[in-house]
Amino acid sequence: MKLVFKIARVLLVAGLATLTMGVLLTCGGPTPGTYGPNAPALLSLFIGSLLLWAGCIGAAVALPLRWVTLAGVLSVAASLMLPWVLHAMGVTWWSQYRDIPHLAVLLAGLIQLAAAVIRFLLSGIRRVEKDVGLRTRPSLRYLRAAIMGAILGYLAFLGLARHYEPASVLVYSCAARFDWDSTHGVKGFQLENSSVGGRRGGRIWQSLVAVQIKPALDSYLRLAPFPRATGWAGVHVARVIPFALPGSWGSGGMHWDTDVTPLMRAAEKGDLDSVERLLAGGPDVNARDWMGKTALLHSCENVHMDPQLIAILLAAGANPNLADRGGKTPLMSAALGLGGEDKAPARTALRELIGAGANANARTVTGGTALMDAAGEGDIEAVELLLKAGADVAAQTDGGRTALSLAQEYNRLEVVQILKKAGAHD
Repeated sequence: MKLVFKIARVLLVAGLATLTMGVLLTCGGPTPGTYGPNAPALLSLFIGSLLLWAGCIGAAVALPLRWVTLAGVLSVAASLMLPWVLHAMGVTWWSQYRDIPHLAVLLAGLIQLAAAVIRFLLSGIRRVEKDVGLRTRPSLRYLRAAIMGAILGYLAFLGLARHYEPASVLVYSCAARFDWDSTHGVKGFQLENSSVGGRRGGRIWQSLVAVQIKPALDSYLRLAPFPRATGWAGVHVARVIPFALPGSWGSGGMHWDTDVTPLMRAAEKGDLDSVERLLAGGPDVNARDWMGKTALLHSCENVHMDPQLIAILLAAGANPNLADRGGKTPLMSAALGLGGEDKAPARTALRELIGAGANANARTVTGGTALMDAAGEGDIEAVELLLKAGADVAAQTDGGRTALSLAQEYNRLEVVQILKKAGAHD
């Protein structure tokens, strides 16, 4: 075993050195006309990985079980933190081989942990054999072979399954929301796959994923010619451990909006404290993003709409009649919010907007109005409020639908009576 450990040690040192050399060859910006490191870099990364894995196998056989287990845990942990090290060294997102180093270290740790599990099972079987005095009985030899075969077979299955159906067996894909600027890097990062919060460790799991993705995301966005961005990026995450890799960002796997302001983002989240703090700095409260949405419209679209936040934006000069590209105004978004279980915030928001001068007859590009939305939701109080503000009961969409026809379609009988009393006709 001493000879095996000596050989393993040489392989480990050689593997790490070669892997490091490959990493150094990927530092800096991309070579003109190429999209990744050159052949020497790829060869170094590939050979270094093989040497590292071979050394791990040798060490897993020769070292005591407890040391093998500890080495495996530390290697897996190191693979999760390695993206930040590579980012600090200047390894940029453009390298198509950027994932090899931490994948190599991850697999090295898994090799050691798998070897530790196998050795533990074998020692347990031998202990049972010795205790019952049946070392030579063929049935126990078959049992041992069956256990080992099951372990190796399962590992082989995972390897094949990963090739054919990675999304369902080993890896799941999700989107991550982010806020970025060239001064501070990635400031906000949150996975939008709701299943992560419950089954996979919640905040701790998301934090470990963020540690690995944020440096690559920062490098990616620093090559773009704009000072800030917000949007979403595709992320692939392993199912068993929080090991994450970037999605195909350059092939439609990322969307960003350079016009979204911090005020818009805070309003979208319903973060009242941040909105007040940002307004104190005197931002353009009527700035629009690429969809034409203002901070006020973002706040009205929040499923947990906060009337107090809307009132603060209006008091700061937010224009209640600025619509997005589709013609949707904050008043329409507030009316759509009447579909929630708690209608009180949407009703209060409607009052605030109308009190600030919102046009009750504003129409979308297809002819929809806030009254139509309120009638469809069957909210009597909101319908009466909009009618009092001058909403036209005869307005029609491009398809000929009216507030009355929508109320009838959804069987809002009381609203039907109110609209007819206001002059609506079938």
